[in-house]
Amino acid sequence: MARLVGKVAKEVREDRQVRLEQFKTAKKKMDEEDIEYFEEDVRKVDKIENWAMEIAGVLLVVYKETVSSSMIESLLPHFAATLADFKGKKDYEICKVKISLLI
Repeated sequence: MARLVGKVAKEVREDRQVRLEQFKTAKKKMDEEDIEYFEEDVRKVDKIENWAMEIAGVLLVVYKETVSSSMIESLLPHFAATLADFKGKKDYEICKVKISLLI
Protein backbone atom coordinates (compact mmCIF):
# COMPACT_ATOMS: atom_id res chain seq x y z
CA MET A 1 0.00 0.00 0.00
CA ALA A 2 2.85 2.39 0.84
CA ARG A 3 4.39 1.89 -2.59
CA LEU A 4 1.04 2.57 -4.26
CA VAL A 5 0.60 5.81 -2.30
CA GLY A 6 4.14 6.81 -3.28
CA LYS A 7 3.38 6.04 -6.92
CA VAL A 8 0.22 8.16 -6.80
CA ALA A 9 2.14 11.07 -5.27
CA LYS A 10 4.86 10.76 -7.92
CA GLU A 11 2.41 10.60 -10.83
CA VAL A 12 0.41 13.54 -9.53
CA ARG A 13 3.60 15.55 -9.16
CA GLU A 14 4.58 14.71 -12.75
CA ASP A 15 1.10 15.59 -14.02
CA ARG A 16 1.24 18.91 -12.21
CA GLN A 17 4.62 19.67 -13.78
CA VAL A 18 3.27 18.94 -17.27
CA ARG A 19 0.31 21.24 -16.63
CA LEU A 20 2.61 24.03 -15.45
CA GLU A 21 4.77 23.66 -18.56
CA GLN A 22 1.67 23.84 -20.77
CA PHE A 23 0.56 26.92 -18.87
CA LYS A 24 3.88 28.67 -19.51
CA THR A 25 3.43 28.35 -23.26
CA ALA A 26 -0.31 29.12 -23.34
CA LYS A 27 -0.25 31.92 -20.76
CA LYS A 28 0.29 34.65 -23.35
CA LYS A 29 -2.99 33.80 -25.06
CA MET A 30 -5.02 33.45 -21.86
CA ASP A 31 -7.27 36.03 -20.29
CA GLU A 32 -7.83 36.45 -16.56
CA GLU A 33 -10.72 33.96 -16.50
CA ASP A 34 -8.64 31.29 -18.25
CA ILE A 35 -5.82 31.79 -15.75
CA GLU A 36 -8.26 31.40 -12.84
CA TYR A 37 -9.63 28.21 -14.41
CA PHE A 38 -6.11 26.85 -14.80
CA GLU A 39 -5.19 27.64 -11.18
CA GLU A 40 -8.39 25.95 -10.02
CA ASP A 41 -7.51 22.90 -12.10
CA VAL A 42 -4.04 22.72 -10.51
CA ARG A 43 -5.59 22.96 -7.04
CA LYS A 44 -7.78 19.95 -7.91
CA VAL A 45 -4.68 17.98 -8.87
CA ASP A 46 -3.03 19.09 -5.63
CA LYS A 47 -5.99 17.68 -3.68
CA ILE A 48 -5.13 14.21 -4.97
CA GLU A 49 -1.61 14.64 -3.66
CA ASN A 50 -2.97 15.85 -0.32
CA TRP A 51 -5.17 12.77 -0.04
CA ALA A 52 -2.19 10.54 -0.80
CA MET A 53 -0.24 12.25 1.97
CA GLU A 54 -3.16 11.88 4.37
CA ILE A 55 -3.38 8.16 3.59
CA ALA A 56 0.36 7.87 4.18
CA GLY A 57 -0.05 9.56 7.55
CA VAL A 58 -2.86 7.23 8.59
CA LEU A 59 -0.83 4.18 7.52
CA LEU A 60 2.10 5.39 9.61
CA VAL A 61 -0.07 5.98 12.66
CA VAL A 62 -1.89 2.65 12.41
CA TYR A 63 0.89 0.34 11.23
CA LYS A 64 3.97 2.22 12.54
CA GLU A 65 7.09 0.08 12.11
CA THR A 66 5.48 -2.24 9.59
CA VAL A 67 5.22 0.45 6.92
CA SER A 68 7.68 3.08 8.07
CA SER A 69 10.65 1.87 6.01
CA SER A 70 8.59 1.46 2.84
CA MET A 71 6.99 4.88 3.44
CA ILE A 72 10.42 6.45 3.74
CA GLU A 73 11.49 4.70 0.55
CA SER A 74 8.32 5.62 -1.37
CA LEU A 75 7.44 9.12 -0.15
CA LEU A 76 10.53 10.77 1.30
CA PRO A 77 12.05 11.53 -2.13
CA HIS A 78 8.78 13.23 -3.12
CA PHE A 79 8.68 15.36 0.04
CA ALA A 80 12.37 16.20 -0.25
CA ALA A 81 11.98 17.30 -3.87
CA THR A 82 9.21 19.72 -2.91
CA LEU A 83 11.28 21.24 -0.12
CA ALA A 84 14.48 21.35 -2.18
CA ASP A 85 12.78 23.46 -4.86
CA PHE A 86 10.56 25.64 -2.69
CA LYS A 87 11.14 28.91 -4.61
CA GLY A 88 8.50 28.12 -7.22
CA LYS A 89 6.05 26.62 -4.74
CA LYS A 90 2.99 28.20 -3.21
CA ASP A 91 2.78 28.47 0.58
CA TYR A 92 0.18 25.72 0.90
CA GLU A 93 2.45 23.25 -0.95
CA ILE A 94 5.30 23.78 1.48
CA CYS A 95 3.00 23.67 4.51
CA LYS A 96 1.40 20.38 3.44
CA VAL A 97 4.84 18.78 3.14
CA LYS A 98 5.89 20.06 6.56
CA ILE A 99 2.67 18.75 8.09
CA SER A 100 3.10 15.37 6.39
CA LEU A 101 6.63 15.06 7.72
CA LEU A 102 5.37 15.75 11.25
CA ILE A 103 2.88 12.88 11.17
